[in-house]
Formats: sequence, structure tokens, C-alpha cells
Amino acid sequence: MKTKIIAAVFSTSLLAFHSLVTLNINLKATNNEAPLSNTPPNQVLSEFEKIKKGDEKQKLCRGMFHFVTYSAQNIRSEARHGYVEIEGYVVPDVFTCLSYKNKGVTFLIRSNLWGDDGYWPSVGVDLPEEFGPPLTEKERTKGWRVSQKTPSNLSRDWVFVKWPKGSAFVSAKRLKEFVKTMSLSTIAREGMEKSLREMPSE
Repeated sequence: MKTKIIAAVFSTSLLAFHSLVTLNINLKATNNEAPLSNTPPNQVLSEFEKIKKGDEKQKLCRGMFHFVTYSAQNIRSEARHGYVEIEGYVVPDVFTCLSYKNKGVTFLIRSNLWGDDGYWPSVGVDLPEEFGPPLTEKERTKGWRVSQKTPSNLSRDWVFVKWPKGSAFVSAKRLKEFVKTMSLSTIAREGMEKSLREMPSE
């Protein structure tokens, strides 16, 4: 009789111990997994979001910023992609060069898998030396003048832009509307005449 009682007590104690061990393991597992539930899922950023969150952001002047994103980063075929923002507007790939408040950028076309493309700061972009007639009230209201001559009354908040078939002076606040109205063609960041060259073999 005593043997049966001892066996029953031992069995009950063993079950209780097993339950406690199982509970402790589950608690540890829950604690270890909790932080993962607070981690937001990875999301594919749009190109604009990449620019805004890029590691390299350079202020060229008040209201003008240069951004850099990468592809194939930290390997031999690394490429850098330059973008420019003027008064909150990320300029699309339609201009060969532009100048704002005496700060210029030039559009580069990449012919290799590696290298730079897009808009990059340049000291070689200046306003045309030849002056034209002053901007009229109608042009000021519209926000731009297509011309190769600098208006004699041009203010600092206007942008000088060039594209393959022309040039213009545009109010920074109307730049987006100008691009849309002119239906300018997109300039390819990668060479179009032939395939991008591979990295030379060692």
C-alpha cells in the first residue's frame, strides 16, 4: 500500500515538474519572438523614396539639393545615380544641364556598368553671357521664357535649363508645370548606341 502511495506521489510530482519546464520553455520562446513582431515588413521603396532616404544628400544652395543612390554597391560594377531637387521638386531626366542661384549641374550618361549617371554638380554651367529683353508681366505670370539669351531683369529664383533642342529660363515654382507643358523627352541614363560594357576581365 505504501509503495503504491509513494509511486502515485512521485508520478504526480513528475508531471508537475514537466509542466513547469514546458511552461518555462514556452515563455522563453515567446519573449524571444516578441521583438520580431514589432519589426515592420520590408517594403520596396519607390525611386523618389530612395532619393529622400538616401545616405548622400548635399545642399548646393538654399532650395537646391543633390542626392545619390547606388546600384551594385561595394562591388566592381558599382554605379552611382545622381538626382537634383529644386524647391521640393525632384527634376526629371530631361535636361542636359541647369543652373539655379549660380549653382550648376550637368547630366551624365553612363556607358559602363559602373560609373556615374544623372545630375551631378558642375562648375561649367553658367547663364548665357548675351542678354535679351526683360521679362514681361505675361511671362512672369506664366513662369518661363524659352530663350538662349538671359533676360535683363532675371531674378535669382529662376532656373536656367537646357535640353537637346533648346533652353529656357523658368521660375523655380513653375518648373514642374514647364516640364509637363513642354513634353520634354526623357534622357537615358545609360548609353543607347551600344550595350553597356562589361567590367574588363583580370
